[in-house]
Amino acid sequence: MKRTFTVVAGLTLVAGLAFGQQVVNQGRPGTQGPWPVSISGASGNTMVVGPDGGAVVVQNAQCTGASAHKITTVGAAAVNTPSAQNAGRMYIVLCNSLQNSSNPIVKCRIDGVAPVAASGNAGDVLGIGDCIRYDIPAAVVPQCISDAAGTNVTSFEC
Repeated sequence: MKRTFTVVAGLTLVAGLAFGQQVVNQGRPGTQGPWPVSISGASGNTMVVGPDGGAVVVQNAQCTGASAHKITTVGAAAVNTPSAQNAGRMYIVLCNSLQNSSNPIVKCRIDGVAPVAASGNAGDVLGIGDCIRYDIPAAVVPQCISDAAGTNVTSFEC
């Protein structure tokens, strides 16, 4: 009887430790879970990392002159992306649209040299759904190319 009680008490203690949570209030009483993280970039925007690990960019007042989202169709020849640049731009975000059919690859460059789609050539490679942000003024014109005709590249300038 005494041995059974000891075993049951021991198992109860182990189970309690295994399922118990340690409260870490992160400097704010009652707050639990992942630590909130925010990162400010050169343009003054803030990137907030959510509890699921995803990131959301929160634009601030410096982005009041932002352009509307644009779509540029790229293919086997490098083209300016977008074709017309926002005059007051501080940065641009280019994305290989998720709405493209199949899995086209997009390659972009901002150094004034036209990108070449074949592997082994310089440039930033974007798979379907990938985006890249360039902190560049409007005087620098991004160029993109794709390994498939009719590939949509979306852009947002601020």
